[in-house]
Amino acid sequence: MFKNIVLYDWDDITEVFSDLQYVTSSTKLIGYSGWQNLDDAIQDATIVYICDGVQTVPGMSDKSLIDKYSQNVRQAVMYCSELNPKAMLVIASNPVPCFVPMAIEEYKKSNVAGEKKIFGLARTYVSKANSIIGRHFNIDPSKVNCHVVGGIHRNTCIPVLSQIQQGTNIKRAENENLTRRIQEVEEDYLHDKMRVRNKKGCYLLAAYAGADFITSLGKAYNGDRNIVECAFVKQESPIDKYARYLTSLVKIGEEGIISCHLPKLSELEKSRLNLAKEDIIDSICTGENFVTGETRITAKHRPKIEKPKKIQTCQWSKPSSTDPCKQIEAPKTMKVPV
Repeated sequence: MFKNIVLYDWDDITEVFSDLQYVTSSTKLIGYSGWQNLDDAIQDATIVYICDGVQTVPGMSDKSLIDKYSQNVRQAVMYCSELNPKAMLVIASNPVPCFVPMAIEEYKKSNVAGEKKIFGLARTYVSKANSIIGRHFNIDPSKVNCHVVGGIHRNTCIPVLSQIQQGTNIKRAENENLTRRIQEVEEDYLHDKMRVRNKKGCYLLAAYAGADFITSLGKAYNGDRNIVECAFVKQESPIDKYARYLTSLVKIGEEGIISCHLPKLSELEKSRLNLAKEDIIDSICTGENFVTGETRITAKHRPKIEKPKKIQTCQWSKPSSTDPCKQIEAPKTMKVPV
């Protein structure tokens, strides 16, 4: 499918390049490293895949991940917007809900419309959902197709269990349990990694999911008009009633995004999406503000303004010793001798 695959890293890539060049394939492998070679790596690419940045410990905040990886991701995005804006850009770097809006804002600064070209990778959660559901029902996970919507975070990624084949038979408690397991699988993995003190880690699922998604983009670029994937992308009406960016079903063509839509959601899934909306919008604003420099206070961090307490008022009435709001007559004027 691909004539060339270009590998790039800020540091030395000799180890990875040496390993991959012996994979049985007619695809030519090219390697670059160092900032001075980034333009050569990006030019003429059909698909650019950015995967710098992974969560290394449980509970890392968006701010911590942005502080650690934003410069590398933004630099790659800037080169893409200037040198190869026609390429489809896939961002797999965490936090995806921050970096996708950041990338589109960066494209705007270069007077490039990137909304139809930029994707946030959500395929990892689709793979996790399919595997967990397959094992739960004792069926082949490759036969499961569970869509995810919302964000790409714990508590914001909503698996659409109502639309899988077994969805109509899932009870409320079972639904809650499956959703929790799918949302927390990343944290569970990181806890396991911390227990064995494996600081380097192994991210084979991310590599598998990325390869799967890129294969779909390659098919779309070659003319297949039936490619639909879950991805975190810029939304239009009516989906943007939830948020300007969202994980949804995306139909992909040669030029990028053709259309977006949400699968049919149950009332429970709609309520989960509404609960996740605030965190998703907060991530979006964080990414946009990183480029624009604006300080927009999101609903999550907006201070709560208390309503003034109601002041008790009294209607005029005759004075009464039992009335707690009795009116006190003003003193009569007094003549003061001069």
